Amino acid sequence: GGTKASLGTSMSSTGSRARSTSRRARSASRDPSRARSPTLQERTATAMQALEHGMEPPGASDKWRVAQLFAEAVPKIHAKVLKIERLVTPEMFSAFLKRTDGGENACNCGIAFYVPQEEEVHLLSTGRAGNPKRTARLVGPDAAVVLKPMMDAMRPEESPQAVSLVVVFCSPQLAQRHLGCRDGGDRPVTETGAFHVGDVDQLLPAYVVHIQLYGSPSPERARSMSRQRKVSLTNPLIQETLLRLPSLREDSAGTVLLSSNSQEAEAVVSLYLQSGGAARLRRPPGVDLREALGGVVVQRFENKHLSQQYLAIEVDAERGGPRFKEDVVWHGTRLKRSDGDATLAHKLQSIAEHGFDPSRCIKGAHAEGGIWVASCPMESFGVGGDGLVAFIICLAKTTFNEWVDTSCARVLQRERVLPLYSLVHV
Repeated sequence: GGTKASLGTSMSSTGSRARSTSRRARSASRDPSRARSPTLQERTATAMQALEHGMEPPGASDKWRVAQLFAEAVPKIHAKVLKIERLVTPEMFSAFLKRTDGGENACNCGIAFYVPQEEEVHLLSTGRAGNPKRTARLVGPDAAVVLKPMMDAMRPEESPQAVSLVVVFCSPQLAQRHLGCRDGGDRPVTETGAFHVGDVDQLLPAYVVHIQLYGSPSPERARSMSRQRKVSLTNPLIQETLLRLPSLREDSAGTVLLSSNSQEAEAVVSLYLQSGGAARLRRPPGVDLREALGGVVVQRFENKHLSQQYLAIEVDAERGGPRFKEDVVWHGTRLKRSDGDATLAHKLQSIAEHGFDPSRCIKGAHAEGGIWVASCPMESFGVGGDGLVAFIICLAKTTFNEWVDTSCARVLQRERVLPLYSLVHV
């Protein structure tokens, strides 16, 4: 372990440039107690109920789910979602469930994608399903399968191509036969490729996703985008940290300075760079980003009381209580004019001892404040007036409506954000 020291003293002693020696540990299995996000079928059913009563679907959560399923299959380096249209109406939805025995909230149905003909996109958007005898070539929720032939045919750096993708509900028979779905999931249970459907009454066109297709990215663009990855809960460093939390000393409430050449410190720096950190750092051609970053101060946060409060919050609440989603997130910490004579070291120590203060994060938030977190370390949140860049990697349990968009969230309760490590560089 390291020794406790002030951040100001440690910054001057980290000029040496260490090589990245991230640990390669065995990945832990996914925790089954994590929250199950509502499926697209459930969200569509909720949207249909809202439309029946003359209301807008709450938060367009069904469209968010469509975007999420697409993003899981097709990386941003290959495609950009421009617009998502909802085709299904309450009448269409109800009729489909009756003729296919789709079950309550379409729980017996599956989800599939296909690329329509150009004229069919117009017919679908105007409420007409096109030729009922047309045989559609479909896949499961992995949209990449239908887009792969088009991406392979494109040359690197070729102009983006406008493509539309239709999301359809499959009857329970098709879902079981081709997707292996028997429990209402919106992802296939078994690996599957494209399959043909002759009876289009077994399908319900529900959404159209309009995208820009980039095809195979150039090596430069691939390297740039590959670093912007979210940190998974199954990451070895995160798993080891979770296992260590229950064994913290009862009086622990502070930081531990990590040796600059330790594997633990380099693992934190590696996560930072892989998530898009230091994206604007200027460096000579041929110089590795880690080498250009130079000295980095990494501290481990240890607070028994905060850890107990965080672990006590159930991800899956019973009896209709709030249901949370657990993620690894980043919080930018920087000196502001309003901080007066305070130092960055003082702010980090205060967070380590007391946790985040939602009342301090008023700008851009509601009157009650909130703790701003992001899935990637956004530089605009972490650069202070003193020229230092500081981020804290945290665990967070969030609700769906706390996410402002797909990358930023405003968490209302201090107990649901647990700081793990701080990282500071010039």
